[in-house]
Amino acid sequence: MDVIPSEIIQSLEVSKTVTPDMDASAIGGSINVKSLSAFDRQGQSYSFTAQGSHNEQVDKTSPKLSASFSDIFDMSGQTQLGVATAVSWFEREFGSHNMETDGGWMALEQESAETGEDASFFGAQEIEQRHYQVTRERLGAALNLDLHQGSLNKYYLRTLYSEFSDDEFRQRNEYKYDKGKYLSAQSTDSSAYFTDAEMDRDTKDRYEEQSILSVVAGGEHVIQSWFVEYNLGYSKSDEREPNRLDVDFAGEELTLGYASLGSTPDLSRSDDAHDLTHFAMDEMVWENNLSEDEATSFKLDVTNDFILKGHNAQIKMGLKYNDREKLNLVKTVVYDGGFDDVTAHQFASDEPSYEIGQFGPGLSRQGIREFFNANRASFDVNALESDIESKGKSYTSQETVTALYGMFSIDVGNLNIITGLRFEDTDYETAGSRVELIKNDVEDSETVAITPWQVSKNYDHILPNLTLRYAHSDSLITRFAYTQTIARPSFGDAAAFQLLENETSVEDDVVTVERKGEVGNPDLNPYESENIDLSIEYYPGKIGIISAGVFHKNIDNFIAKEQVQDNGNWDGFKEVIQSVNGGEAELSGVELAYTKNFDSGLMFSANGTFIDADEALPNQSDTVANIMFGYESNKVSARLSTSYKSKAYLMTENGARVYQDTHNQVDLSIKYYFNEQIQLYFNAVNLTDEPFYVYHGEKRFNYQYESYGRSFEFGMTFTSF
Repeated sequence: MDVIPSEIIQSLEVSKTVTPDMDASAIGGSINVKSLSAFDRQGQSYSFTAQGSHNEQVDKTSPKLSASFSDIFDMSGQTQLGVATAVSWFEREFGSHNMETDGGWMALEQESAETGEDASFFGAQEIEQRHYQVTRERLGAALNLDLHQGSLNKYYLRTLYSEFSDDEFRQRNEYKYDKGKYLSAQSTDSSAYFTDAEMDRDTKDRYEEQSILSVVAGGEHVIQSWFVEYNLGYSKSDEREPNRLDVDFAGEELTLGYASLGSTPDLSRSDDAHDLTHFAMDEMVWENNLSEDEATSFKLDVTNDFILKGHNAQIKMGLKYNDREKLNLVKTVVYDGGFDDVTAHQFASDEPSYEIGQFGPGLSRQGIREFFNANRASFDVNALESDIESKGKSYTSQETVTALYGMFSIDVGNLNIITGLRFEDTDYETAGSRVELIKNDVEDSETVAITPWQVSKNYDHILPNLTLRYAHSDSLITRFAYTQTIARPSFGDAAAFQLLENETSVEDDVVTVERKGEVGNPDLNPYESENIDLSIEYYPGKIGIISAGVFHKNIDNFIAKEQVQDNGNWDGFKEVIQSVNGGEAELSGVELAYTKNFDSGLMFSANGTFIDADEALPNQSDTVANIMFGYESNKVSARLSTSYKSKAYLMTENGARVYQDTHNQVDLSIKYYFNEQIQLYFNAVNLTDEPFYVYHGEKRFNYQYESYGRSFEFGMTFTSF
């Protein structure tokens, strides 16, 4: 939705269930974006929109401009050419205030500063304050052509091009409690205090640019009793991250503390923790990254309508081929010396506005960048770390999907029956590297072992389908569907990469070996879901609907990111993070909806989905609901809406379940129709300033808290249809 100009969209078609002629990768349903055709409108049309939006958190106002045009031109004979085009540009400045607990909360052992002995308590190893400033810019354009030769032959061309940039500067304070000596702790509020602790102050200076090109050409023909549709598609996107610069300043021998009450822990520190002269430049990391995604597709559908024993019937067959290749190329250079006596004080700037605590003095983005450019040649390069980051995160993957289907439908009185089979074959290949850093403090050595890694995988599915629709009357309809669907692993989860670290150290003549890693999983299987849906819809008259539905899904092979060091494949490792298939899960639910437009102009809409799911299923809330109050007249259209989502399990870390907290967002939109051509509008987004919150075990234990502020949009649209 960030890429496609809304002016070129004719409609969004939402299907809760799929039929055999639709892609099977749709466990929760599918959304079809229908692109605008000039033949969707009568004659010439054009529109122009100008908008300004204001983000409350960063106190910045951002512009947006867009325009569209469509017309139909008569050619020779019955031939007509339809042209529809749109262009959209925006620049948006915003940010976020963030606090995260790295690794969650757990039982810890620290050396006591008072007794010199190890002390055990429940607490956090590291808490981070993060401040983001982001500027996003997008230029998107689309051109759609339709050539109609009478009603029997139609051709079309759909094109889209988009350029998107994301300019981000992030400042972060890392309170490293595990690097200090424990002073005291209070079990009642899980507060703790440390001396000789460490803090890192670091920055991320990143400019990311994306481009997307999509071209689809196709046609529709009536050949005797057959209707033939086909299209050929090509898309290419790339994401470049040139000259990214991450800089770290390290501070030592600090007194740090926290209290974990509420969603944002209350952090405490000695005065020197906010004195930038105590933070020495420790590391600079330069990156030049590239990601490319290229896809080619072909689709053919043939349909025949006929009469079977007095009933209207239809047979439909088709095939689809889709080939997609993903390249992730990382180039990293790690500089870990040659900084002389440079401290963060050299780059001091004003303290950033930070609503969830004291952040301390800021760091100058421009000053750090100028220092790096001027002195880069004199810095010490850590070749081992550079190789690990570059080769360990680079990979190529290719996925080819070939699909065939057959579908039969028939109307028997008030009953419509659709049934059929879909076959999908998937070939997947990925190539990357296993990269292991071997550090031995006993022998004072560091080496890197890099091994190429290539994996191929093939799987196929035969997916039956049955859909029934019965019209009891003009106002009462029931539906039933039995479907089987899948969801393939993402390229990131299934990529062939391994980042491993093997460190040997000695303390008090005791040698210890610690091994940890982050790895991809090319052997992942796709989600497989068996779905049953039943619904009833009642249309009481005028504009309105009352509906209810029940559904049940048996899901196999759901994917979750977990710690897998204990699964028998990683003996001797302390921690290994990997996406894995999670076995079977069941999900059942009820959907209720009511929509009504009243003669007075008032409108009301409410819907809710109530789900009973296995606790192991990630990212699944048990309640999702929306309520809208509105008013519509010839001059004014207004809607106040709220969307609610209950907590959702994300993963398990350090023995405790991690949840995304309940989220309830309120938005307002108002339109005023000055006349038939001109309308003014106002949108207020996130009126209650609802944050994003994730917690570890209990709500009082922060895992991630992030606030974005309210946004307000005001604009004018001029249209002529």
